[in-house]
Amino acid sequence: MGTYSIVQKSQLEGGSRIDAEYYQSEILNFLRNLSLNRETKILRDLVVFINHAKQPPYVDRGEIPIITQRHLGDIFVNLEALDDPDTKYTSREWLKLNPKFKLCSGDILYYSVGAYIGKTNIILEDIEATSASFITIIRANDKIDPLYLAIILNSQIGMIQSKRWKSASAQPYIYPKDIKNFVIPLLSKTDQQKIANLVRQSYEARRKAKELLNQVKQKVEELIKK
Repeated sequence: MGTYSIVQKSQLEGGSRIDAEYYQSEILNFLRNLSLNRETKILRDLVVFINHAKQPPYVDRGEIPIITQRHLGDIFVNLEALDDPDTKYTSREWLKLNPKFKLCSGDILYYSVGAYIGKTNIILEDIEATSASFITIIRANDKIDPLYLAIILNSQIGMIQSKRWKSASAQPYIYPKDIKNFVIPLLSKTDQQKIANLVRQSYEARRKAKELLNQVKQKVEELIKK
């Protein structure tokens, strides 16, 4: 037999969603316990921007790379993959007309459609790029550290809310207006900073490891040529 959840009529009144997935008891209990155990905020109160662009037009020999799901890593965008021949580009003119969608250091990229819905990355470098329409850009305000927010969204706390708010269509999708309703636990600024520092250290360690690997490859090539 299937699993059922009992929902009071008052929970449905005034709401736009009545599908069973939205009201699964495990999700509601999780969010209820989260709110009881620590201070929480609704995501809309923690951001200055959350939206996705219209799909940027593909332009042959365009100057601005378009980040898609193939460029997303576990938590960091794979910037090296932007140089792959399969990467699509748009024009600099389009980006000038849509400046809000120029990606910046500290931007959070939230994958909004398909099997990997809820997958979240953060950009830690200033790059000249934009994202595809199925990736939502989130910019934190000064109430929360963006690295801490990215970790929360990419954790079980974020994933379970992605499951709650996703559309019930054949192709799962979650809209920016629904992501704004996510409940975010707030640690102290000190604890947020500790987590953010660990994220930065991880990023730097990966970057240095790649640099070292490239140096080794170069050295091997030089030895082979001798």
